[in-house]
Amino acid sequence: MQVTEWPPHYTIKRHWRAKHVKITYTQSSGLEITLPKRFSTKHIPSILEENKDWILSQRVKQDRPDTRVRPSEVYFTAVNRRWTVHYFQTDRNPRVRQFGCDGVILSGDIRDFNVCRDKLIDWIRKQSKVILPAYFSEVAKQIGLPFSDVSVRSQTTLWGSCSHDKSIRLNYKLLFLPEALMRHIMIHELCHTRHMDHSDKFWELVSRFDPDWSVNKREMRRADKYMPAWTL
Repeated sequence: MQVTEWPPHYTIKRHWRAKHVKITYTQSSGLEITLPKRFSTKHIPSILEENKDWILSQRVKQDRPDTRVRPSEVYFTAVNRRWTVHYFQTDRNPRVRQFGCDGVILSGDIRDFNVCRDKLIDWIRKQSKVILPAYFSEVAKQIGLPFSDVSVRSQTTLWGSCSHDKSIRLNYKLLFLPEALMRHIMIHELCHTRHMDHSDKFWELVSRFDPDWSVNKREMRRADKYMPAWTL
């Protein structure tokens, strides 16, 4: 599809927990529109028009050469941690190992970009399972909202979720967000341990611990812009 073609091709998804329309654009999946369960598709043409500039800019972004270039570093914005990535070509299967306190070595047959990306993402997921639960536990302690368990997943449509037994799931990609947005998501899920819905009482509780919740909530609708191009 050329940037000038309109309307664009898109895929519709429905999610039972979605409260708002969410638009994402990735190199692998193209344009995807996630709708709340009972949201009418007749509104899609107007949604596309309202977001036309953003959709076209994402198409340009995905066509940039750097989306297929192996990254020279991995930066977790949320916790301000950075690793330099070193590459070594061998005839073995690719693998990633940490090098010192701020380096990562990806060695093996690294000629395939997709293989390199997948290996690095696997490493990022492992790091997230250490970093995110520790940070989350500290937030829970600070605001005084207990939970039963926390785990890190590779969710495609959710940044976080909370079950009725107060078990929390977090998306590993939270590490790429600014700290304020990551904290916003964590507070949001912790408040669900008190209120499982999005009632006025729920948002009142969120606002108690996150004074900028409305700004952060709006910003999360475009959170994909914080994801490194090579991860998309």
